[in-house]
Amino acid sequence: EKSSGTKRAREEMLSLERDASAAAATALRYLVRHGLNQNCAEATGLCLSTLVEVVGIVRPTILEPILPDLLRSLLLAMSGLEPNALNYLQLRTTDQEGLERARLQLSQSGPLASAVN
Repeated sequence: EKSSGTKRAREEMLSLERDASAAAATALRYLVRHGLNQNCAEATGLCLSTLVEVVGIVRPTILEPILPDLLRSLLLAMSGLEPNALNYLQLRTTDQEGLERARLQLSQSGPLASAVN
């Protein structure tokens, strides 16, 4: 009896894991394909925040099928979040190299950069 109870508990745990993996994969696909293309900045921000959180907790095998789309979406989101002041400075500064260093530092910090890495 003890062995059968352990086996049943193990099977139930595996079933829950499969369900959780399927839910995470579905959420990731939706967020990557549709979530970041919102007209409302707040909706895009919520999708981005959720995407970064999900990426941080799912298993790598769940990310594999959507990795190219995920990276493309995160990189586009990073460029879209770049402060407009940097574009303004690009037109008016003679230190283009320093400006690019600042852009690089901004892009390497924050939750998006950690999700990409």
